[in-house]
Amino acid sequence: MTFCRAISSLGLCALLPLLGGCYRYAPARLQDVRPGANVRAHISAVEADRIAPAVSVDGARRVHAVLLQADTAGVLLEVPSAQRTRNGGGIEVLSQQVRLPTEGVVQVELRQLDRVRTGITAAAGVALIAVVVEAVVSRSARGGPGEFEVPEMRTRWSVLRIGW
Repeated sequence: MTFCRAISSLGLCALLPLLGGCYRYAPARLQDVRPGANVRAHISAVEADRIAPAVSVDGARRVHAVLLQADTAGVLLEVPSAQRTRNGGGIEVLSQQVRLPTEGVVQVELRQLDRVRTGITAAAGVALIAVVVEAVVSRSARGGPGEFEVPEMRTRWSVLRIGW
């Protein structure tokens, strides 16, 4: 592998963590958000203090939740409150339903797929894999003392459940 190619593959590796977030939050009007949508709600300080014991977050003014119901009287949100480890190594997120008055919700942002970031991340991943495969193939084609050997691999399966 040439020096320039090695530097470019390191650059791709450095970019991947920065591009990992394939979602973004766009401001939305509360009445336009459909039930079941993933939202980030900015709430007043009074409401943050009121719901803190229920959701195990002290003073959080920004809440990630699923919007269950919204009307003129208030908003019903399903907020993650705790996590527990399940048998077999999975993580289960426990949620709490919280009702907030409409005036207690300062702003709502809707979670949306960021297609540009997702495309860049996928392209960078494919390019990184291509560089690694090319390096392995060219190294094994040369043969000799630096020949590449594939190590024995053991697969460990674990389940991670992430929910809102």
